[in-house]
Formats: sequence, structure tokens, C-alpha cells
Amino acid sequence: MRAARMPRSLDVVIVGAGFAGMYMLHRLRGLHMSTRVFEAGSDVGGTWYWNRYPGARCDVESMQYSYSFSPEMQQEWQWRELVASQPEILRYANHVADRLGLRRDIQFATTVHRQVAVANTIPESVPGGESRLFPFRLGATVPPEVRLQERSRD
Repeated sequence: MRAARMPRSLDVVIVGAGFAGMYMLHRLRGLHMSTRVFEAGSDVGGTWYWNRYPGARCDVESMQYSYSFSPEMQQEWQWRELVASQPEILRYANHVADRLGLRRDIQFATTVHRQVAVANTIPESVPGGESRLFPFRLGATVPPEVRLQERSRD
């Protein structure tokens, strides 16, 4: 997948191209904000991209995964199962990314290594030592520190 080229100036950075990250990107585009998504994986889908174990499926009716902001997209997509499996949910995520042209603003195979707030901007470090300043950062994933803390509470 071709990497999206990052502009020198952005209004918002989103970390993660799962369902929340894709929705945030779509909404922020509608507000005419320049936005970039950094995604560690090589494609969209978030949890459904990474968790490909046999039998993986959601625990709610498939329609709950449909984006309700677009009645047209809801009508276009036909869920095959009442409770969708991982491959079907991932196909839906790819359908949404294609239909909305989201990939052009997603930088795949990119991890945000750190963030530090400095005078109303957030410098983000990405691989290769590149750092940029962004007014806003929205996390569409749980920060590693939170995951570690939650695991240590057991």
C-alpha cells in the first residue's frame, strides 16, 4: 500500500485507523480540517485487522457495526450473518475506507513513539526521527501506558 504523503502543516493527528479513527477522519474532513491518521498496521480495521484468530467475531448484531451517519452506506452493505465474523467486519471496514476515500489521509505502517505538549501544539515523533507540531491529537486507540496499567491491576 502506498504511503500517504504528510503535509507540513496539519490541524489534527489521529492515531489508529480502526472504526473510531476512520469515523473521526471522515467527520474532521467535513469540518474542513487538515487531518492525518497514523496507523501501525498495513491497512484499516483496527482490532479487526489485528485479531485474525479462528472463530473471531463480534458479540453484537452486525448492524451495530454499520456507520449510522450514512443511510446510503447502510443500504449498500448487506451483512451475511446476524453476528459477523472477523473477515466480514474487516471487509466492511475496507468498504467504508474505499467508499469514503479515507486511505489518502492515512499513513500506514507508522507508529507514534511519543507526544509532548508544547505551547498549544503537540510534537509527534514517527519513525526515522521525523517530528512535527500539531494543534490537536486524537487517539483512536488505548495508549500503551493505559494497557500496561490495566494489566497490572489483575
